[in-house]
Amino acid sequence: RVPRDTPHGRGYPMSAPTRIRSTLNTARLRRLTREEFVLKPGLSSPGAIAIAEAVAAVRDAVFGNTLGTNYQPLTQRKYHSDLGMLERFLTASGAVTVADITTGMCSAFLYSEPAGGRHLPAAVDGFAAYGTQTSRKTVLRLFFVFCAHLGLSWEDPSREVKTVGSSSRRWKPLDDEQVAALKRTATLKGRVGRAPALLAVLLAGATVAEAAFVEVRDVRLDERPIFLPGTGRATVPRWVPLDDWQATALGYRLERLRIRHSRDGEAYLSAPVVTDGQPQGKAVEASATGSQNAAKELLARSGLFARDGYTPRSIRAYVAASVYAETRSVNAVAVRLGMAYLPRAAALAGADWRAAWELAPSGPLDERYALPGHLTVERGGDDDGS
Repeated sequence: RVPRDTPHGRGYPMSAPTRIRSTLNTARLRRLTREEFVLKPGLSSPGAIAIAEAVAAVRDAVFGNTLGTNYQPLTQRKYHSDLGMLERFLTASGAVTVADITTGMCSAFLYSEPAGGRHLPAAVDGFAAYGTQTSRKTVLRLFFVFCAHLGLSWEDPSREVKTVGSSSRRWKPLDDEQVAALKRTATLKGRVGRAPALLAVLLAGATVAEAAFVEVRDVRLDERPIFLPGTGRATVPRWVPLDDWQATALGYRLERLRIRHSRDGEAYLSAPVVTDGQPQGKAVEASATGSQNAAKELLARSGLFARDGYTPRSIRAYVAASVYAETRSVNAVAVRLGMAYLPRAAALAGADWRAAWELAPSGPLDERYALPGHLTVERGGDDDGS
């Protein structure tokens, strides 16, 4: 997942779970109808196969590319691990064959906490963390879709299972004083480190995943724009402006990188601004995770803890609210944050973007089904006199 050239500029490829879900949206691996399902020879009925055998068949399909999925090694490793977790959970729940899997088992797998583990304080009470739920939901969906294409089972008991809670409701936006405290904390160890540069990129409107892949060539200190590479379908590549503090922080960081790469101009231009070295292979995932952990650490050092609702998304919400307060435009918020869905941009900015344009009749809304006076019809006889 190294940034690459796209029609819109340098892009950021999709993460492993996103790539899996997008592959399922293709016609090759869509959900089969009952008429399209073909039972595998040797099975007496759909689902009459041991769970261990079904998981092994699905794993072979993933690694052998028998269904034309073309998963990358990182995706294959993650799916191999998640399938093993699903197999152990279903077996412990008493299921022997695929036909024994019930909706209740799928719900328990989706919501339960890991044995001996614990979730972040931001998790919904009584349920697994929202990110854990979405990951498990993907595993369930993939397993049953693969079983259908392999002729093992047509039923999908996980189809009606829904995730609980939303990651967008577990954070608090920052205010001006808290952002000022973040800036002071970021510069305590010097202005040339990664912390001020990371905060500057986040305050420009980047996600923590985007921040990990911003390179020196993306920063134009003369005109003060910065290029954010986007993260697949979540955000799009874009140019955004820098304010004085952000430009100063990035200027110190770029000067440090220029000295480090003084003998290689190309290495200097391609050097990541907030991470050390160009990530390759597994380091790509670790780099984005490292940026998120660095942002959480910066918040914690400023007295803003996750248990109180302050996460890296709080910084993004502050940027959204600031842009909306300045422009009164949800479109400007969406462009700054790279979001393609206006309602999500409005929700992040805390803007009621429909109120100014939505029409409503006068009077109480509970009378919306009452006929207006000019449409009231008096009951009377029919034309035939009855």
